[in-house]
Amino acid sequence: MDDTFDVRPYLRSLWQARYWLLGSALLAAILTYGLLSLLPEQYEATSLIAISEPRLVVQLDPRIDSAGDRQIDEAYP
Repeated sequence: MDDTFDVRPYLRSLWQARYWLLGSALLAAILTYGLLSLLPEQYEATSLIAISEPRLVVQLDPRIDSAGDRQIDEAYP
């Protein structure tokens, strides 16, 4: 019993159909580009920020200053 698997017939079939495969991929890319260029550009972003007091204040190193006791008056987008 022969347990080997020969890939050559499959590769030969793909090679014979290469123009159909490449043409189909190119047509799909062109159609996708065309449909996406017709859509309006929409950008939407939402966020939810919760600001609360810390339940536990841990100071690991006294040389590192914590902003927990200070009022932060600047915000960056």
